Amino acid sequence: MDTSTRRVRHEVADGVALMGFSIVMSVGIAGLLALLLGLAGATA
Repeated sequence: MDTSTRRVRHEVADGVALMGFSIVMSVGIAGLLALLLGLAGATA
């Protein structure tokens, strides 16, 4: 296998990992915000 091919595959894998991490963090933050707003609305 060529070195440049390996590098490109590694960069693609990094990109996919970054997208997955971003999705998980976005969903987690949105869920936490929804939970906090739900609790704030329940106590108001």
